Amino acid sequence: MGRKLILDGINDIPEEEKEPSLVTSKEYDVKQWLYATAAANVFLAEKDGLKYFYKIANEEANNDLMQKEIDNLILIKGKYEKYFPQYSSSFIEDKKLVIVSPYIDDLYSIEDILREYPDGVKFQDFGWMFNRILESVYFVNKLGFVNGMFLPHTVFFQVKNHGIYIADWSAAVPIGDRIKSVNSQYYSYYPDSIFQKQKAYEIVDLHMAAECGNDLIGDDANDFVKELIVNLTNDSVSSKSDQIRINFGEEMKLLFGKKFFKFEMSSEPFSRFPSLKTSRDSV
Repeated sequence: MGRKLILDGINDIPEEEKEPSLVTSKEYDVKQWLYATAAANVFLAEKDGLKYFYKIANEEANNDLMQKEIDNLILIKGKYEKYFPQYSSSFIEDKKLVIVSPYIDDLYSIEDILREYPDGVKFQDFGWMFNRILESVYFVNKLGFVNGMFLPHTVFFQVKNHGIYIADWSAAVPIGDRIKSVNSQYYSYYPDSIFQKQKAYEIVDLHMAAECGNDLIGDDANDFVKELIVNLTNDSVSSKSDQIRINFGEEMKLLFGKKFFKFEMSSEPFSRFPSLKTSRDSV
């Protein structure tokens, strides 16, 4: 199914829920499908003994989104490498754009985590996870961008070392520009300003980050955090992400000190079948 442009409204473009076939590449040995975004499928690939994320447009009509992601990744290359994809190369394969970046192990998306912890994670684990999300929002803003894709299937955690990886930059725009592409599976994660076609600022990513946090939070969270999540999703926080991150970090230190809490997943990374009911819409 080709891309559908939405000018005056928003419609879903349902996708068939199945694991895509392995793609072939002239340069890389494509090993395994890992996950999907609205515009692409991501595979594990190898070349010269090294592993890579091999991200290929799921249809030719989405090459424009892939090109936008390439442009963004080139601009942020070498910056905050532990948080964001690091561009290696790009090319056309079977009329579809491909983005190659270094592979990172031990990654679990928020969706993966919620399959194992459907009622949310322990408060001690929520603390480091949401802290990493807030750090990412701050670094995105510091780079001059609004990411617009803080979503459960594109925010990944390295659970062993408490890292984070923001996998999708296809919708990112410079601060003050308008975000024009959304993921139809996650309309409720976007603030109303996106659908009102307003200019995008840091509050967009903070809102989406809080929606992700709302998924992860368990019943044992304290009132400070619950109130913060509510205020962020209501877009009623005037503080910048840096101050929010600092305040949140101080609260977690008061509660848990500097303890490193081990978080465990019973599955291997990328071993669960993720939801493919995603699509790219324009607003």
